[in-house]
Amino acid sequence: MTSPFEAIIDSGSFDCLFHGDVARAVGIKDITTGILKVSGGVVKGVQMQTYGHDIRLVVGADNFKIVGYFSDDLPIAALLGRDGFFDKYIVTFDPRGPSPGFELTRVHKQS
Repeated sequence: MTSPFEAIIDSGSFDCLFHGDVARAVGIKDITTGILKVSGGVVKGVQMQTYGHDIRLVVGADNFKIVGYFSDDLPIAALLGRDGFFDKYIVTFDPRGPSPGFELTRVHKQS
């Protein structure tokens, strides 16, 4: 397990993406041994190679298995997307007030 770190939640991202340093912190020595997936970004034409690995994501008291995609080219520590994060939580954004925020409600879906 790594030390806690902040992540950006992004409903426009399909996958949960992590910087390669996060992979190495949890014991994945070579990210390129994972499943290759080319991910596009907000900027048209920009693509990045990511490598999928089974990991455990810890959010507060919750802990669950997801496929996390890693890249040394990701400019942030983590970006949490629809598959692996939004499929597990209802996210309510509240932009009001001097301190905008959000609330998470855990969803336990039947398979």
